Amino acid sequence: GGRRDNRVEAEFVARRVIHHFDTRPSRTLGVVALSQAQAAAIDQAVQEARRHRPDLDHCFTEDRLDGFFVKNLESVQGDERDVVIMSIGYGPDEHGNFGTHFGPINKGGGWRRLNVAVTRARLRMEVVASFRGSGLADSANESVQHLKRYLEYAENGHAVLAQDVTQADAEPESPFEESVLQVLRDWGYRVQPQVGVAGYRIDIGVRHPEFSGAYALGIECDGAMYHSSRTARDRDRLREEVLAGLGWRLHRIWGTDWYRGRAAAERRLREAVELAVGRGPVSGSTSKDPRTGPTAAAEDDKLGEVSGVRAASPLSGVLTAPDAPGPEDCTPPTAAAEHERVPVDTEPDRPWSSLYEACDMTVTSPYELHTSEARPALRNLMTRVIGVEGPVHEELLVQRAKEAWGVARAGSRIRDNVREVVRGLVRSGQVTGDGYFLNVAGREELHARVPGEGDTPRKAAHIAPVERQLALYELAAECPGMSRDELVRHAGEFFGWRRMGRDIRSFLDSDIDELHRRGRLREANGHITAVG
Repeated sequence: GGRRDNRVEAEFVARRVIHHFDTRPSRTLGVVALSQAQAAAIDQAVQEARRHRPDLDHCFTEDRLDGFFVKNLESVQGDERDVVIMSIGYGPDEHGNFGTHFGPINKGGGWRRLNVAVTRARLRMEVVASFRGSGLADSANESVQHLKRYLEYAENGHAVLAQDVTQADAEPESPFEESVLQVLRDWGYRVQPQVGVAGYRIDIGVRHPEFSGAYALGIECDGAMYHSSRTARDRDRLREEVLAGLGWRLHRIWGTDWYRGRAAAERRLREAVELAVGRGPVSGSTSKDPRTGPTAAAEDDKLGEVSGVRAASPLSGVLTAPDAPGPEDCTPPTAAAEHERVPVDTEPDRPWSSLYEACDMTVTSPYELHTSEARPALRNLMTRVIGVEGPVHEELLVQRAKEAWGVARAGSRIRDNVREVVRGLVRSGQVTGDGYFLNVAGREELHARVPGEGDTPRKAAHIAPVERQLALYELAAECPGMSRDELVRHAGEFFGWRRMGRDIRSFLDSDIDELHRRGRLREANGHITAVG
């Protein structure tokens, strides 16, 4: 009790290391432990075991690419071996009490470290633990939950994980999914939203028309921001490998593509469904003979022949990922799930959007910009700028005046002169003012404008609220069901802002609230849709 390592488990790992080189000396080997303390205990146990087997010393080389290693979870990235043994190390204490602290796994992004560890083996992965995955309670910590699922997968294989956990009354999670479901039903397919597989959720499962209870295809409906999120793609890697190992075929639909290019997206979906039906049901969705479950591994197991649990008191077992290839079968591990990545059009058909055009003029005037004598030329300039850039912020009018006169900075006298000229234009009826924004009188057409290639994006404060709100409304109409955060981030991308500062978020949140107040947007259960 109170130790930071698991000596019994370390000694068992050492025996597995000796057994490996005794039976598979041509295959490279590495050991990964969840903690540095457990790695040190394993290294010590291996050194002790080697004293009794000097004939195997030639197997323990220190070659960087192929040599034997014992490393902890945080230092194994970049290393690959034919066979990898992973030691959990943590487990019940001498009183049988079981904590849920797994060192680096519990930290933020722990699932990334686990993902690295379980993908280090080219041919075979062995997992040694002092408890079974089923003995680990469900955890609110996402990374600990991933560990639990992986242990269950390693111990039980596909048959257990492939069992669907589906509620008959499950509902789609967004209007986007509802739209896809309706299209599939209109085509005559039986569909099930929110199919539970191996502890994960597949947005839509398409039932195979000829095999009762079996699925032909899983469909993933990804919102507007998913395709640009590297974290989301990384997070899905382990998930997709598990689903692919269970035989699932997946077709991904991007929300932006579904609403911008509906006909093409539907065509691709129909082709994917028909192809999947032709291939037969996915292997993970059909019932299997329980006799084909995991089998006990013998002490003289051969590479690729182990598919179950090896009892080892007082350990719960040696868990070996099933279906690893044998020495004569050196094909790569199962490929990632079959996703069709539909590219989002970089120049979508958006009649409500246009490029922002800046008015570039040079004024030749004998009078300095701050003088009253300069006002006739300044009046002509302001009329032209507002005509091209309106609605335009007063600050940008000052900027254009500076540029036209070649002035480096604008003091109070220059600003006052620009304001006086603008007030005169408003009084004349040529220009209308709305707060700090000026526009051509009578102009009804409005576009949400984006920066051109290489142009500096306008500040959020320099974009008229009506223009920001137009973009938010139309983006919500393109991809119904986005969360508020997705909509804000999508608007940020639209206007060219690489970083979403607090000021930008404040402006866009206020705009969304205003659209709610006017009945233009509706938000329910965290999902936003455009009205009308």
